[in-house]
Amino acid sequence: VPCDENAKNKLLRYARKIGLAFQIADDILDGDTTENSTFLRFYSAEQAREKVKELTKEAVLALDGMENADVLSRFAVFLAMRKN
Repeated sequence: VPCDENAKNKLLRYARKIGLAFQIADDILDGDTTENSTFLRFYSAEQAREKVKELTKEAVLALDGMENADVLSRFAVFLAMRKN
């Protein structure tokens, strides 16, 4: 399916946001505060959770106006809320 430049840019913003949110959420789940976890070395777990929420919201907003984006929106929320 062809993708216009606007849709491509929206999908790239979405992907960047959920990618970072996923990594931060993964660090939180691991409880990793060592040198391997860049984010949790500088921010508390609560600040990290807030960042995940913020990034998830931004990811969903990046899809605004796109047809059939509900699956991607639900996927972003699922990643942010996962427990393992």
